Amino acid sequence: MKIPVLAFVGTSNSGKTTLLTKIVSLLSQQGYRVAVVKHHHHRPQLDQPGKDTYRYAEAGAQVVVSASPEMTAFLEYRPEPPLAAILERITDVDIILLEGFKWEPVPKVEVIRREIRQHLICQPQELKAVVGDIIFPELDIPQFDINDTEGVARWLVASYLTAS
Repeated sequence: MKIPVLAFVGTSNSGKTTLLTKIVSLLSQQGYRVAVVKHHHHRPQLDQPGKDTYRYAEAGAQVVVSASPEMTAFLEYRPEPPLAAILERITDVDIILLEGFKWEPVPKVEVIRREIRQHLICQPQELKAVVGDIIFPELDIPQFDINDTEGVARWLVASYLTAS
C-alpha cells in the first residue's frame, strides 16, 4: 500500500511548523508512524562546527551518515533531489507530511493567517483543506481554525489513515 503524502503550504510565519508539530504529536500519541519532510530555501544548519560529521563534510564528503542505537542521520552535501527521490527513501511510516513544496503535484493543506495574507497561494483544485483564521465560503473543502489542531488531526486520520 502506498504511503499517503500531504503538503502543508503557506507563506512564511503562517504557522505551518507550529501546526505540524502539534499534529505529529497527536498522531504519534495515537500510534501512527509519521514522517515529516521540510523544504528550506537556504542551507539548514543540521550539523555543528567542530563535531565529527561537520569535519567530514568540510573535508569533502558528499554524504555523511551518523548512526547510533537511537537515531540514524543521513546528511547529503549535494543539490536537492526531486521530491519523488526523497519520498522513495521513506519507509515504515503511516503518513508523510511535507512542510512546503507548494509547487509539487501532491495534495495540499494551506495554512493562512489574515495578518500575513488574505488570499490563498494555491489553486482551489490543489487543496484538500484550509487551516487558518479566514473562511473561504466559495471552497467546498474542510476548513479549520488555526487553533483546531485536534480537528485537523481527526480529519487526517479519517481521510488518510483509516482503511476503507
